Amino acid sequence: MISTQKLVKQMLSLDMTTHHATKLKTRQALLAALDAAIEIDTKATITLNT
Repeated sequence: MISTQKLVKQMLSLDMTTHHATKLKTRQALLAALDAAIEIDTKATITLNT
């Protein structure tokens, strides 16, 4: 089991620019799907039968 101090030391040694870029890269497909869904939503009309 990793100690808290060792974990903190590892986290402080992260290259945050690279970490951020990696997060964006892994989320790229999700973000593209959300962009597409938003585009579809802006063109759609919803009617409610009341």
